[in-house]
This record gives sequence, C-alpha cells and structure tokens, in this order.
Amino acid sequence: MMLGLPLPLDPDVLTPLIKHMNKKSIKLLVILSIILLLFCLSFYIYKIYKNQKNYQNSNTQSTPISTSTKQELLNQSEIGKLNLYHAGIYEVLSRDKDNNITSYRVIGIKKPQELKLELMTDAEKAAQGVNPSSKIQVLERDESGKVTAYRLIKKDSDIVTEW
Repeated sequence: MMLGLPLPLDPDVLTPLIKHMNKKSIKLLVILSIILLLFCLSFYIYKIYKNQKNYQNSNTQSTPISTSTKQELLNQSEIGKLNLYHAGIYEVLSRDKDNNITSYRVIGIKKPQELKLELMTDAEKAAQGVNPSSKIQVLERDESGKVTAYRLIKKDSDIVTEW
C-alpha cells in the first residue's frame, strides 16, 4: 500500500523534498509529529493504567472477605503441622470432614519480636524426644503452652534473639 511517499526513503529522494519545503511547513511537520508522539504515549500509559486497575479489581473480587462471617486464622500448632513459615498469618479457607485444613491463604507477615532466652525443661525435652542433657531454646509455644518451635544450642552464637 502506497501512502503517497516514494519508498524506500533514501536521501536522494528526501533531499529535494526538504529543499522545497519552507521553514513554516517544517515547523508544522515537527509540531504535528510531536503531538502524534504525545498522543501515542498517553494512550500507551492509559492502557497500562487500565490493565493494572483491572488486575487489582480481579484480585480483590476473587478473594472477598465477608464481614458477616468470622475470619478463621491458623493457630501456631496448625502452622507447625503444615510446615509453614512461622511468621506468616494464614486464613483458613476450607476444612475437610475430619476438620483437617484443606486450603488456606497468606494474609500477612508478623514483625519479628524480641525473644527472651527460655530453655526447655527436662519434662519438655522428654515430651519432644530430645536428649535430656541438650541445651535447647524455646522459640515458640501454642495457646496451651506446648512448645511448637525450639532450637538446639551448641554454642552461644546459636541463641536466637528475634523470632
């Protein structure tokens, strides 16, 4: 399809065209080119913005949080059983007939908390099946006080101060 311009546009063809154009028409051509470029750029930015907005809307619509039902969160023992990241905050989405968690989603991350040095008692070591002579730091307990996370201390640098 010819647009009225000889193709290919080589210097031998363009030079006589430019020589016959006056300064006013060159300025007009430059201004129109800039306007066209700005229009294309603004349209491109608008499309990107619209796509991001649609993406955000689709994410919020796919996971609605109902205010009429209570949000059930995983407790620390369930997080331990599922071998999940301890600092995550997880919402239970569904359970099976035996009350086992079948689906969940991450809704946040806890900020690290300062951890005081607490060592396991001999009774807790026996309950966990750990050597009673070992030095073990308690990192986390569930709601009932049962140890859910611990660390074996071989040297002082093994002690955890944030959890």
